[in-house]
Amino acid sequence: MHSNKYFTKELLREANNAAIREKRNQAIREEVIEGLDDALIYPVFNYFYHAKNEMRVMVVLGYNGKWGLLDMSMLRYDSLPTSVSKDDGSVILEDEESYNARRPYPNAREWQESIVLKPVRKQKSFRDEVLKAYNNQCAVCNISNSKVLRAAHIWPVSDGGTEEIQNGVCLCVTHEVAYDAGLFFITTEGKIVLNTEDDLKIDYQSIRYPDNKEDHPFMYNFIKRKEFFNY
Repeated sequence: MHSNKYFTKELLREANNAAIREKRNQAIREEVIEGLDDALIYPVFNYFYHAKNEMRVMVVLGYNGKWGLLDMSMLRYDSLPTSVSKDDGSVILEDEESYNARRPYPNAREWQESIVLKPVRKQKSFRDEVLKAYNNQCAVCNISNSKVLRAAHIWPVSDGGTEEIQNGVCLCVTHEVAYDAGLFFITTEGKIVLNTEDDLKIDYQSIRYPDNKEDHPFMYNFIKRKEFFNY
């Protein structure tokens, strides 16, 4: 048996309205949510810790394979209902009374939250240094157009990671999004491990390291990322 968080349409609308109202980084288009079936549930496919006390979840939006990213507080995430999938294929949903009892404000239809303010980071210099170290090429594919390259943090700054080259890896936009969404991860040995059955194109079995060994990622950063995202 295994358990999984999920949304009803009403809960998804509430959480999404909060993300929009509180100006969080990721929210689902309102018309997409309004077009969902009231009778279905919408499971959390994946999640990771986006910032201090903040979660980013991947929500399955029906049977067509579509999904959306949504940011929320850990408080809101913990209040979501839980489903239990049994070995015989059956699924048990948590009753409404049970998960409503976990809501921090049970008598309020919605509640207001504040976002944790993060210090200003030297984002441009970090990006420039990482792209230069990787010779302006994605570490997992052959894309070398600097306009679509990003400097991805291995150990998130919000958890204590640094802005040093050794905590960065050069990724194209597609692979940066996939990396942050947990669709693949990088081991301490630099091996690339897919964590999805989707047709995600990865050109290499291991990341392509910078030419200068002093710019290679620190093993410790990969360990801290694994702890942070709990994979």
